[in-house]
Amino acid sequence: MRTEVSTQLEFDAAIKRGETAICVRGQFNVTTVGGEMPTIEIRTGVNLHLVAQGSSRPRVVAWGASQPHVKAWESSQPHVVAWESSQPHVVARESSEPFIEAWGSSQPHVEARESSQPRIEARESSQPHIVAWGASQPLVDAWGTSQPHVVAWESSQPFIRASAYVQISLRGRLIAKLGRLVSARIHGKGPQVEGGHQTYVIIETPEQWCDYYGATVAEGVATLYKAVDEDYSTGNARLGGIFYRPGTAPVAPDWDGGVRERGGGLHFAPRPEMAMTFNVGATKFVACPVALKDFSVQPDAEYPDKIKASGCCGPVYEVDRRGNPVRKQGA
Repeated sequence: MRTEVSTQLEFDAAIKRGETAICVRGQFNVTTVGGEMPTIEIRTGVNLHLVAQGSSRPRVVAWGASQPHVKAWESSQPHVVAWESSQPHVVARESSEPFIEAWGSSQPHVEARESSQPRIEARESSQPHIVAWGASQPLVDAWGTSQPHVVAWESSQPFIRASAYVQISLRGRLIAKLGRLVSARIHGKGPQVEGGHQTYVIIETPEQWCDYYGATVAEGVATLYKAVDEDYSTGNARLGGIFYRPGTAPVAPDWDGGVRERGGGLHFAPRPEMAMTFNVGATKFVACPVALKDFSVQPDAEYPDKIKASGCCGPVYEVDRRGNPVRKQGA
């Protein structure tokens, strides 16, 4: 039998009573220290932030469009189950070993850091996104028609097993063993892949980047996009950043020649909705003409779906979320 709680005090009281299942209705933080924990269920509208420490083993079940945030520290072993369209965010640190199950159309985001060893199972049509850092060793098992995306950085060593009609995206130094029907999109030369239908994605030039992400190109100029605030800034313009007002042609005051992925230039996305990833509070969009010769392509970029350039080669103009020009009243 489940106990419903809506406050931190009610949750703490349920823990003390030894309840085995708690359905969270409110929005609060939970910290677990050691031993067994009840199953915690959350649904749409709940903002649960759970921190697992010591040897604790909490179990979180996410339903609907819920977005719980789970952090695993020390030797904790949280168990996160994502159903329906939920999007749990799980961060594994130190020697933690979280277990994440993705079902339905869920889209869990898993960050593995330090020496953590998370295990991720992707089932049905789920779309987990796994990023490994440090010396972490995540294990990814994919079945059904799931579409996991796995990225390995630093000295991490992800191991991936996939079968059935899985469509998987792989990047970085990792090992993958794939079933005969699995379709793998392999970025760069880092992944060691055995089996499956392998498609290698090589993006080393501005033309290849535009072709891959579908950016429109005419006479050596690509039309790219920025998601901006109401004043046509990107959130940091008040601190000396850049404005993208229609009719102007912004250029980077700190262009580094394309040496680094971050900073030292202006950053663009191939579509307006993709630009929102980098400015989630944006209220407007602008189209920006950018010459291919001014691009900086990073083959092993941490954020491959954005590009850096020295600036715009012509005036920017306002567009809607689909890239259609916005016509002002009276114009």
